[in-house]
Amino acid sequence: MDRIFRLAGRVLAVVGIIILLLAGLAAGAVWLTLPSRSEAARIADLSGPADITYDPDWVPRIRASTP
Repeated sequence: MDRIFRLAGRVLAVVGIIILLLAGLAAGAVWLTLPSRSEAARIADLSGPADITYDPDWVPRIRASTP
C-alpha cells in the first residue's frame, strides 16, 4: 500500500511539472505576440509625425501634427 502512494506521488509530481512547463510555454507564446512599447514606421501618405498611445483601458489614442 505504501508503494502505491509513493508511485502516485511521483506520477502527480511529473504531471504537475509537465503542467507548469506547458503553462510557461503558453505564457511565453503570448508574451511574444504582444506589441513592443515603441516602434517606428514610415507611412507614405503621412505628412507629419504621429504618436499612438494606449490609455489605462488599452484604448488607442492617436495624436498627429496634422489632421
